Amino acid sequence: AMLPPPVEQVVLQADLTAVAPGRAEGGLARLLRLLTDIESRGAASVHRFTPASIRRGLDAGMAADDILRALRQASRTPLPQPLEYLVGDVARTHGLTRVGGVAAYLRSDDVAGLDAVLADRRLQPLRLRRIAPTVLVSPLDPSTVVQLLRRHGLAPVAEGEDGRVVLPARQGSRTPPRPSPPARTSRLDQQRLSELVARLREGEAARDRASAAEAAQPGPRLPSTDPAVTLSVLREAAADQTRVWLGHADREGEQSRVLFQPRRVIGGRAYGTVEGSEIERAFSVHRITGVLPA
Repeated sequence: AMLPPPVEQVVLQADLTAVAPGRAEGGLARLLRLLTDIESRGAASVHRFTPASIRRGLDAGMAADDILRALRQASRTPLPQPLEYLVGDVARTHGLTRVGGVAAYLRSDDVAGLDAVLADRRLQPLRLRRIAPTVLVSPLDPSTVVQLLRRHGLAPVAEGEDGRVVLPARQGSRTPPRPSPPARTSRLDQQRLSELVARLREGEAARDRASAAEAAQPGPRLPSTDPAVTLSVLREAAADQTRVWLGHADREGEQSRVLFQPRRVIGGRAYGTVEGSEIERAFSVHRITGVLPA
């Protein structure tokens, strides 16, 4: 109740600025956010009109006349001539280039033939549209367009990105493939298979031992983290002076998990103390397998 009432009009100035002598009400605030860039805030805010801000309003669907009409209604003073010129100049170049999407095109030097294709009701499913006297476009796939045109008595060919004719893929051989002779398992193959099975079993046993050793270590199971994520977590912990659970692999590949208090992170290394010890240790980030806030 102690705040001043919101304003419903602004003061438009010849230097392409608008001064709002107070808090703008809803409709006026939306108009200023769309058509201006805030220049200064305070008891009286200043908003500047720029080509980019006027273009923002045109992109939102407003015409030049709509912008000028809205500004006249929102202004306590007559509309400055430089602002009218700015809106007109931006509106003249807005929308001269248009962008759309198509999936297939038809091009032919026979303009009359394209006229007949465009007028044929049987080809209406193609949703053809003319963008040039010798070019029609369709939102459908090129293969679908070619098939439908051929089905109605036309003889189109598919064209590639380089303008060359795209030939259909060759059909497979007419003769059935000959069955390959049954493979013979020699004694050497049996030996290799036995060695392979033995190595697989050794790998499984090593994995089980590693899992058991990890489960026996203190702390939670750590997810594998990206080095960038690891650096971010360690830097935040160092800044907040909090501890993290850290997984680390030594030169022999043995993994350990410790409760780590990072002090600083410099040059790809994290320096700090491990729980139970006051001696500072350094962990290389590329050897850290995972990190989790404690």
